[in-house]
Amino acid sequence: MLTLFLTVALVHIVALMSPGPDFFFVSQTAVSRSRKEAMMGVLGITLA
Repeated sequence: MLTLFLTVALVHIVALMSPGPDFFFVSQTAVSRSRKEAMMGVLGITLA
């Protein structure tokens, strides 16, 4: 039972640490456009 819990916990931690599509969207927007547009993207992601 403890082994199952530790396995699920490890998988969950790895999933939380991996960047998602929102990270790539904001990073690409900040690099290719402007910081203001990236912040607007963050605001949109937060409110969605």
